[in-house]
Amino acid sequence: MPAFSGSAPKALGVAALPESAQICSCHNVSKGDICQAVSAGATDIGAIKQCTKAATGCGGCSALVKQVMEFQLAEQGVEVKKDICEHFPYSRQEIYHLVRVNHIRTFDQLISRYGQGHGCEICKPLVGSVLASCWNEYLLKPAHLPLQDTNDRYFANIQKDGTYSIVPRMPAGEVTADGLIAIGQIAKRYGLYSKITGGQRIDLFGATLEQLPEIWQALVEAGLKPGMRTVNPCVP
Repeated sequence: MPAFSGSAPKALGVAALPESAQICSCHNVSKGDICQAVSAGATDIGAIKQCTKAATGCGGCSALVKQVMEFQLAEQGVEVKKDICEHFPYSRQEIYHLVRVNHIRTFDQLISRYGQGHGCEICKPLVGSVLASCWNEYLLKPAHLPLQDTNDRYFANIQKDGTYSIVPRMPAGEVTADGLIAIGQIAKRYGLYSKITGGQRIDLFGATLEQLPEIWQALVEAGLKPGMRTVNPCVP
């Protein structure tokens, strides 16, 4: 929204987040924690990880941690490069153009031609997203699987204690009686705690990494599928 005459423009992006906003759910790290670490001298992702443990769990917050770090550096008057990470001297938009114009299909092709090293938890998911946007290939094919973060790779959400939660797909919250029975039986079999989510789905907590293939096999056999983020339905 445009600012009213005489009023200060509203902040956008990470600048609009309060200090208490949770950035890393695995280790309960807030925006304020990261900003304090930057003010204390942590000026790169490695230092932020060491000081706060942010982005050392599932890795899904790495990009957001980097944004908060860069925001605080800019607030302190430090010039901030737009490179996505130390492996690519390019911004996200520049990476997109490189992939699109040069018809690059894999992360290995991109990093061998325009980057260095082996990649990290910041550039790999970013490049995976760009490749998916450009070429719409199956995300879990062997060439793309290592680019996905832990949650997307295992179709489960890592928790603070290292266990995983599983959320079967339920479009608009609809599920059959047999599906509900199957979920209950599977939860009981593996000792999982269950609850209804805000996205009208059933979340199963407490699974170990080793149990995930068996649990998903049982869910799929019962007609329940993985693979979708929450979609808020419009119910007339």
